[in-house]
Amino acid sequence: ELEIPYQLIRYDRDPQTRLAPKEYKELHPTGTAPVIVDDNVKPDNPNFADYLFWYHFANGTMMPAFLVDLVVKLLAGNTENSNAIVETLQQRAYRAMDLAERRLGTNDYFAGNEFTAADIMIIFPLPTMR
Repeated sequence: ELEIPYQLIRYDRDPQTRLAPKEYKELHPTGTAPVIVDDNVKPDNPNFADYLFWYHFANGTMMPAFLVDLVVKLLAGNTENSNAIVETLQQRAYRAMDLAERRLGTNDYFAGNEFTAADIMIIFPLPTMR
């Protein structure tokens, strides 16, 4: 519709685990889709892409992963005897937390050098799911 040139790249998931391949995880550490790579991010703020990512990561990736983890724990009970599917579902929450921790290990805020709505959005899942 906007006639913007783009390249669509498909990645096949592992047939056994249904997880993303290594090449895809290099684009997005949690292995979730979709990923948009744009070398000319607009508007003019250099942290705009980070802002969009972290703002939506909270509700689009982190919160669903936490909810799945909660349901799995409620249904599976003792996770010491869990199967591969249960472990895979729980790993999503752990990967989301790891990604957030790594980001704050190198930055004061999620989207650049100043406090933004992305920081507010990412805070909500944390006390909600404890």
